[in-house]
Amino acid sequence: MSHSPAPIAMDVDPHIFPRLPDDQLLSPPSPDQVSAMYESQEDNTSNNPPTAPEDQHDDNADDSEARGSHTETSGSPPAADAEETLNLSGSPALMFGPPPGSDVLPNKEYRDSEFWGSFMPIMHDYDPPCAAFYDQAWKDFHFRKVNEAGHMRGTIDTNSENLHFKEHFISVFGLVATKDDGVALGPMGVRRPPQPIRDGNNPSASIVLEAPQCRERRVYDDQVGELNLRAVDNEAILSGQELSQQGKIQHFDHLVATKGVSHVLRLDRYGGLTRIAITTDTLFDMPRGYPKNSIPHVPTPLPSRLQATTSTPPALETHDTVELEPNGFYDPSCWPELDKAPYMQLPPGTRIRQQPIYGTDRQLIAPWDMQRVLRPGTLVIAQCSFVMWNWNNKSGNEHKYQLKLSRLDVVDYSMCESESHMPVAATPSSSSYKYVTPSPSAPPPQFGPPQKRRKLE
Repeated sequence: MSHSPAPIAMDVDPHIFPRLPDDQLLSPPSPDQVSAMYESQEDNTSNNPPTAPEDQHDDNADDSEARGSHTETSGSPPAADAEETLNLSGSPALMFGPPPGSDVLPNKEYRDSEFWGSFMPIMHDYDPPCAAFYDQAWKDFHFRKVNEAGHMRGTIDTNSENLHFKEHFISVFGLVATKDDGVALGPMGVRRPPQPIRDGNNPSASIVLEAPQCRERRVYDDQVGELNLRAVDNEAILSGQELSQQGKIQHFDHLVATKGVSHVLRLDRYGGLTRIAITTDTLFDMPRGYPKNSIPHVPTPLPSRLQATTSTPPALETHDTVELEPNGFYDPSCWPELDKAPYMQLPPGTRIRQQPIYGTDRQLIAPWDMQRVLRPGTLVIAQCSFVMWNWNNKSGNEHKYQLKLSRLDVVDYSMCESESHMPVAATPSSSSYKYVTPSPSAPPPQFGPPQKRRKLE
């Protein structure tokens, strides 16, 4: 697999407004979907993200104004071996769970040094490049405004003469965490009871990755360090102040502590910001409210629905009969038990949206099977774009940093049992999420910059 050609640097202000079509920006989450980023932890020993790189670089160069731009997306899915149908570790784990029996070994017994020795070359050659490698993933990276609302997305400069900008994609790897850690794969996505799922409240799923406990952990940590530094530098530029590196970190710490920034990183069980949160597109395609006498939005039907109308109504699609396809839309009847789930107030005409998530055989995983396949401990590679949403609320602006999923590939299934993400009737103690906000008297979390830059060898 080959990387895209290295972009050509150019002197432009990364925050000058290269106007981009709104339809090129993924739909932002609604402001009430922004959840607090802290999890309650019993042992809060350190909030520092892992460090990565040594040679510091100046992201505050004196740039001149851009007078126009063009943007496209970059980063194609890696070519896959058509015959690749087994776990990389050779474990007996299956797509939908571990094999039956009481003598099932944990994941670490199969993921030995030989396994990780086979996996890391995949990350070194992956396209788009792994976030751990600065030269390949982040050189000439900038956040750029895309509309008057102040939303931003990560781009790279590719042509200094034509001011040609390319939306930037990176890849991250890790182990899928648990529902208590913020993973949300059910039909309510990141929403929590008693918010109903209906028009205007369309949820997205959340996939939280954590570090593998192996020697290659340092490469995972470099991903975290680089993602953190991108957000720190962007907030320093937006502040309009000339800040030292330590000043940038202190400024960012203050914004996080005062809820001016929602980070893409999450706390781990030891209190460190080492988990990476990834957000999918919305789970449903819903008809929107429309004025009187206007034509309502109608989701695109499946090919089977294009047949000539007959007096006999077509049979409902089910998870057993539907054919999965990229960018597909499916009838809600395909999601088992969805019609009985509380809080699901889907308007007529709603369709389930296919997410770009693939198993080890590179076959699509159905949205209703995500919770069964992406079990805790599953090793995945996710291709993402890095975006920032700008929200105006009563307390001022809030910047929400987010990794938006463009494709996810399962590399190795987990020997762990699956968790149910189906909604249940809420009780005062039934919430499965442990997000809390720090008290005003609590010291702000500390975010450290990478100390060295990891390069491909």
